[in-house]
Amino acid sequence: MRNLIATFTLLGLFTGAACQAADEPLRNLDPGQRKVVEKYLDMLKGKDKDDIYSGLAADQAQLADLDGDGQAEMVLTWTAYFGNSQQTHVSVLAAKAQPGGKRRWHEAAQVDVLGEAIKVTLASGNQIVIDSLTTGPKDPRCCPTQKVHKLWFYRGGKLLAQ
Repeated sequence: MRNLIATFTLLGLFTGAACQAADEPLRNLDPGQRKVVEKYLDMLKGKDKDDIYSGLAADQAQLADLDGDGQAEMVLTWTAYFGNSQQTHVSVLAAKAQPGGKRRWHEAAQVDVLGEAIKVTLASGNQIVIDSLTTGPKDPRCCPTQKVHKLWFYRGGKLLAQ
């Protein structure tokens, strides 16, 4: 009986840690913004008619006024998992004002990141800096070592590479 209780206690600790880890990328968002991210990822999962994703996860979310309109856009880094591989993406979610003072979020732009994003930084104005790791010519798929540093600009509702 003690072993059973200890097992459930440990399971509860691991589950709690997993929940905290899952919330970590969204810690700077308010509950409404977190819900926007959840709905966005659900919508992406729904677009996958071939059901190739084994999962989608938010990696990082940041807010900044990228287009100078006085409203913050959300820069969301997320990963799609496909069995033993993955693909990182960066999406810009923008909000349009609705009657009654509400805002409706939509995907304004999205880019695939070459490799796995290790750091996404919002620089001055409309700049997004993405540092990633990708596989080099002699790297196995599991172990990327090649660093990629790319600068993107958010203009006219699009992400443009420098």
